[in-house]
Amino acid sequence: MTGKKSYEQIPIPENLSQTVDEAIRYGLVRSLARPKRKKRLIRVAAAVVALFAPLVLLMNFSPSFVSAVEQIPILGQMFRIFDFREIHEETQYQYIDAVIPQISYDGNSEMENRVNLEISHLIQEELNRSEQQAKEYYDAFVQTGGKPEEYRPIVVTVDYEVKSIRDTTASFVITKWETLASAYNIQYFYNIDLETGDNLTLRDCLGPDYQKIVAESIQSQIDSWSDDMRSMLFLETDLENLITEKRNFYLDDEGRVVVVFDKYEIAAGAAGVLEFPIDGAKLANE
Repeated sequence: MTGKKSYEQIPIPENLSQTVDEAIRYGLVRSLARPKRKKRLIRVAAAVVALFAPLVLLMNFSPSFVSAVEQIPILGQMFRIFDFREIHEETQYQYIDAVIPQISYDGNSEMENRVNLEISHLIQEELNRSEQQAKEYYDAFVQTGGKPEEYRPIVVTVDYEVKSIRDTTASFVITKWETLASAYNIQYFYNIDLETGDNLTLRDCLGPDYQKIVAESIQSQIDSWSDDMRSMLFLETDLENLITEKRNFYLDDEGRVVVVFDKYEIAAGAAGVLEFPIDGAKLANE
């Protein structure tokens, strides 16, 4: 048995305390900064507390457990995605509402810096492109007899969604929406191998036969659609030729590959963005 004095002298590893503190602080900051995600983030923070509280107690009671926990790499190499900066601007020709994310990964600072720089440049280029287009649209409106006071500014929104964070992978999507004559959006997919820092491709996830695997799975799902839904598909679509290593996809919470087709890519606009989970297709090391 462990005596009271020995129990009181057992130190709690600093890494675990820091991890708990960061997780709780991150959840609280995100919940205050982003009201639309508040409920979800509070649940996440509560889950983190519930998860680590028993560990803290065990670490007080069992030195052997302390030693074992210190060997778990995930506690020392946490991957996080968070709001880094927000842009809210209004001009006579556009409204901008943008959230710029950053990643934090204790285990690979080179990858962290590279991805963050890429994200920053990507979003800035998209905002610059939108600004130029908005100016041109405004000038054309006025030059063709439109009154400046009747002009409706273009709305540009940039945000991101975390699809999954697993032991060895992280998947998230950055989306820009823009309203002009009609609304459209563009998406950038990140599927990061946390061990190598590389952005995964379908070949990485599914092997050399990825085209056949994905095409057959998608066709099977399409065959189960209603006649009305199938009638929106473009007849000339060759699924297998569309499945390249650059095909957009993300990894869901189960590690499953979900292939994404943009609006108008394989079907009429009414079908919207189409997503196809590839049944049985997961990373080999998941």
